[in-house]
Amino acid sequence: MSSITEMINTEFSNAPVATFIALLTFVGAAFKLIIKIKNTLSKTEEENTRTLTLAGIPPFWLRFFLISLSTRKTPEVKKLDKAMGYIAFSLFLGSFLFTGPILVRTVKTPENHTLLIWKATGELFYISDAKAQESTLFSPPAWHIKKSDCPASDAPALSQHASPSPEVAKGICDLFITQEGREYLTRSIKTYPKGKRFVYVMLPFTELVLLWMAAGCALHLYYSAKLRKYILDEQEKALSYVR
Repeated sequence: MSSITEMINTEFSNAPVATFIALLTFVGAAFKLIIKIKNTLSKTEEENTRTLTLAGIPPFWLRFFLISLSTRKTPEVKKLDKAMGYIAFSLFLGSFLFTGPILVRTVKTPENHTLLIWKATGELFYISDAKAQESTLFSPPAWHIKKSDCPASDAPALSQHASPSPEVAKGICDLFITQEGREYLTRSIKTYPKGKRFVYVMLPFTELVLLWMAAGCALHLYYSAKLRKYILDEQEKALSYVR
């Protein structure tokens, strides 16, 4: 059994891909920060800004996404740049698919309940000191267990057509009727509001950072191609004047 914050920590500690995502997010953010500091220390030339504006590239978006473009040479869109764009988008999509369901289930948590996960099967459910029910994303819960449904031992005999696995049902009853279970349940319900604040703040923040990185990579490719076309067109115009 695990609480929502413990669930997040467990998922990351047991999933190499998710750990890699978190690590790469940190490295990417640090890399962007270094570029920002570098650009701040080196004042942008007016001619460079003028050329970018004439090419139809808004300087604001370059500053916002920390995109560095130089007009001193014709930019090239390299395979590495494209690969980084695909990686950034994949990181955002993968993280969204992981954190989205957690956020939805957290928002749907009933009053005076906590959200728990049975680690062995991955089943999630809401539970208070008197009732437990299935945790779903959008559909109504298919089952619920009341404290009164639990006998002194064994799992409850549920009348619903849909029910949790026997081990989950027994685990829920253990939370209701055993001293250790009641202590754990009381502690989880008490600390859950803090876990909810963590989810509400950190998960959307992580998604925004990853989205910012993905959008920055995409715009870097787009603006590089746009600047390249503008410079080549201007060079062609200059050659036509000479001829």
